[in-house]
Amino acid sequence: AAFCNAGPRYAPGTGLYSDVAWVWLGSCVGTLAPTAAPTVDLEAPGCPEEYSSAAKYEGGDKVLVGGLVYVCKWDEYGAYCNAGPMFAPGGDNSDLGWIKMGSCRGSLAPVASPL
Repeated sequence: AAFCNAGPRYAPGTGLYSDVAWVWLGSCVGTLAPTAAPTVDLEAPGCPEEYSSAAKYEGGDKVLVGGLVYVCKWDEYGAYCNAGPMFAPGGDNSDLGWIKMGSCRGSLAPVASPL
Protein backbone atom coordinates (compact mmCIF):
# COMPACT_ATOMS: atom_id res chain seq x y z
CA ALA A 1 0.00 0.00 0.00
CA ALA A 2 2.93 2.33 0.59
CA PHE A 3 3.84 2.17 -3.11
CA CYS A 4 0.35 2.94 -4.47
CA ASN A 5 0.94 6.71 -4.37
CA ALA A 6 4.68 6.62 -5.01
CA GLY A 7 4.59 8.09 -8.51
CA PRO A 8 4.50 6.94 -12.15
CA ARG A 9 7.09 4.18 -11.70
CA TYR A 10 4.44 2.36 -9.60
CA ALA A 11 1.40 3.21 -11.78
CA PRO A 12 -0.94 0.21 -12.20
CA GLY A 13 -0.19 -1.76 -15.37
CA THR A 14 2.26 0.73 -16.89
CA GLY A 15 4.84 1.56 -14.24
CA LEU A 16 8.20 -0.22 -14.12
CA TYR A 17 7.40 -1.46 -10.59
CA SER A 18 3.60 -1.78 -10.88
CA ASP A 19 3.76 -5.45 -9.82
CA VAL A 20 5.23 -4.38 -6.46
CA ALA A 21 2.24 -2.17 -5.61
CA TRP A 22 -0.65 -3.74 -7.55
CA VAL A 23 -2.19 -7.18 -8.09
CA TRP A 24 -3.76 -7.86 -11.51
CA LEU A 25 -7.28 -9.21 -10.94
CA GLY A 26 -8.56 -9.13 -14.52
CA SER A 27 -10.48 -6.78 -16.73
CA CYS A 28 -14.00 -5.43 -16.78
CA VAL A 29 -16.47 -5.61 -19.62
CA GLY A 30 -19.38 -3.22 -19.98
CA THR A 31 -20.56 -0.33 -17.87
CA LEU A 32 -23.19 0.30 -15.26
CA ALA A 33 -25.38 3.19 -16.25
CA PRO A 34 -26.86 5.14 -13.35
CA THR A 35 -30.58 4.81 -12.89
CA ALA A 36 -32.91 7.65 -12.14
CA ALA A 37 -34.59 7.79 -8.76
CA PRO A 38 -38.24 6.78 -8.94
CA THR A 39 -40.71 9.62 -9.10
CA VAL A 40 -43.67 9.94 -6.79
CA ASP A 41 -47.03 11.16 -8.03
CA LEU A 42 -49.19 11.37 -4.91
CA GLU A 43 -52.22 12.47 -6.92
CA ALA A 44 -52.13 9.50 -9.30
CA PRO A 45 -55.15 7.19 -9.21
CA GLY A 46 -54.55 3.69 -7.99
CA CYS A 47 -52.08 4.41 -5.20
CA PRO A 48 -53.04 2.77 -1.93
CA GLU A 49 -54.72 4.78 0.79
CA GLU A 50 -52.62 6.75 3.26
CA TYR A 51 -51.80 4.85 6.45
CA SER A 52 -54.22 5.49 9.29
CA SER A 53 -53.48 4.50 12.87
CA ALA A 54 -57.23 4.07 13.35
CA ALA A 55 -57.55 1.46 10.60
CA LYS A 56 -57.08 -2.30 11.11
CA TYR A 57 -54.71 -3.96 8.62
CA GLU A 58 -54.28 -7.57 7.52
CA GLY A 59 -51.52 -9.36 5.64
CA GLY A 60 -51.24 -8.05 2.09
CA ASP A 61 -52.84 -4.66 2.82
CA LYS A 62 -50.94 -1.80 1.19
CA VAL A 63 -50.63 1.74 2.52
CA LEU A 64 -48.93 4.94 1.45
CA VAL A 65 -46.64 6.87 3.84
CA GLY A 66 -44.57 9.83 2.66
CA GLY A 67 -44.86 8.74 -0.98
CA LEU A 68 -43.67 5.18 -0.21
CA VAL A 69 -45.77 2.05 -0.43
CA TYR A 70 -45.68 -0.45 2.44
CA VAL A 71 -47.36 -3.87 2.55
CA CYS A 72 -48.42 -5.59 5.75
CA LYS A 73 -46.63 -8.93 6.23
CA TRP A 74 -48.72 -12.09 5.75
CA ASP A 75 -47.21 -14.31 8.43
CA GLU A 76 -47.49 -14.04 12.21
CA TYR A 77 -45.55 -10.75 12.05
CA GLY A 78 -48.55 -9.12 10.39
CA ALA A 79 -49.94 -8.57 13.89
CA TYR A 80 -47.38 -5.77 14.23
CA CYS A 81 -49.26 -3.83 11.54
CA ASN A 82 -51.80 -2.94 14.23
CA ALA A 83 -49.44 -2.70 17.22
CA GLY A 84 -49.44 1.08 17.57
CA PRO A 85 -47.36 4.08 16.51
CA MET A 86 -43.97 2.52 17.31
CA PHE A 87 -44.66 -0.10 14.61
CA ALA A 88 -46.30 2.19 12.01
CA PRO A 89 -44.89 1.98 8.47
CA GLY A 90 -41.79 4.14 8.15
CA GLY A 91 -41.16 4.12 11.90
CA ASP A 92 -38.24 2.70 13.84
CA ASN A 93 -39.83 -0.75 14.26
CA SER A 94 -41.90 -0.86 11.07
CA ASP A 95 -39.82 -3.68 9.57
CA LEU A 96 -41.40 -6.10 12.06
CA GLY A 97 -44.82 -5.86 10.40
CA TRP A 98 -44.35 -3.90 7.18
CA ILE A 99 -42.33 -4.38 3.98
CA LYS A 100 -41.22 -1.21 2.17
CA MET A 101 -42.02 -1.76 -1.51
CA GLY A 102 -41.04 1.55 -3.16
CA SER A 103 -42.80 4.63 -4.44
CA CYS A 104 -46.21 4.84 -6.04
CA ARG A 105 -46.58 5.87 -9.69
CA GLY A 106 -50.31 5.63 -10.18
CA SER A 107 -50.81 1.90 -9.80
CA LEU A 108 -50.82 -0.54 -6.94
CA ALA A 109 -47.58 -2.09 -8.24
CA PRO A 110 -44.87 0.05 -6.59
CA VAL A 111 -41.67 1.08 -8.34
CA ALA A 112 -38.55 -0.56 -6.89
CA SER A 113 -36.10 1.64 -5.07
CA PRO A 114 -32.75 2.24 -6.81
CA LEU A 115 -30.97 1.48 -3.57
